[in-house]
Amino acid sequence: MSLKSCYRYLWGEVEQVGWKGWTKMWNFFIPPKVKHFFWQVCSVKLRGRRVDVPDKCVLCLDGAESSNHLFLQCSLARSFWEQKGWLGVGSRDMAFLEWVRNFFSSKNEEQSCEMIMFCWSVWQFRNRKVWHNENVDVDKVAALSRAFLQGWQQAQFQGGAARARLREGTQVWKKPAIGRFKMNVDAAIGADGKRGLGWVIRDSSGIFVAAGWLKHLEFGRP
Repeated sequence: MSLKSCYRYLWGEVEQVGWKGWTKMWNFFIPPKVKHFFWQVCSVKLRGRRVDVPDKCVLCLDGAESSNHLFLQCSLARSFWEQKGWLGVGSRDMAFLEWVRNFFSSKNEEQSCEMIMFCWSVWQFRNRKVWHNENVDVDKVAALSRAFLQGWQQAQFQGGAARARLREGTQVWKKPAIGRFKMNVDAAIGADGKRGLGWVIRDSSGIFVAAGWLKHLEFGRP
């Protein structure tokens, strides 16, 4: 039985899977485990994922933790949606699945992939906060979602599984020597003149280790 067949089998056990938008999501060029995570989030309550869910959101300490809260109502998620101009997709009080439906129908595939990856990253940092009390902010969450997706897509490119779907000019990431780490750095200047610098560190297996950034940099003239 294929992975997609397993998904379809599971769909029959969940009330909300009749929505045709799932077919679109299975074709997105994102990691299968992220698709599975997102399907679970939309189809099953967090408490049904065999994890202990705190009564209160550990990221904002305001409101009971649920899919609706964690990905729509939490101040961390809303900060990112606001940065992207996506708050207008729907009301913060609507069910998360309904919000996702609105998103898929009004945004393109690239934006939908970015949204799904961010939700996955929110869940990763939520777990880090629960188990390691790691500090979390929206920039760190966004950096992980971008780095993980980029690394996965480049791995598919190297394996020849998805060459046609990668944009022309994509540079292939090369692993460092065993026991070493590699840091990739990028900088950008926005339309408003603001400058930023970000970096991602991965180990010799290509696994994400850390990410950082600096915002609103100022450079003097020589």
